[in-house]
Amino acid sequence: MIISPVMAKCYVNDQEIPCDIFWAQYGWFLAVPFTLIGLLLSIKPDWLIKFQVWWMKILGSKWEPGKVIPKIYRGMGIIFLILGLIFLYLTIFH
Repeated sequence: MIISPVMAKCYVNDQEIPCDIFWAQYGWFLAVPFTLIGLLLSIKPDWLIKFQVWWMKILGSKWEPGKVIPKIYRGMGIIFLILGLIFLYLTIFH
């Protein structure tokens, strides 16, 4: 089944509104965080790893990240960045 823009329905407070108005007003709440998190994870995954190690130390546990963890975080960052750019595109060029 192909979802076309004609079939899409957007709701705010249980009221249906046109999707172009929805993306123009509320798309920034999705686009900006996804893009920033994606950039952070794809460029500097070690920041998140350091934060995670610090958080585990606060909780009284010891966690040493493996060698694959930065690659996983970079992959997640690329996925978040792509989603953020799609949301940004929908927000600007609705």
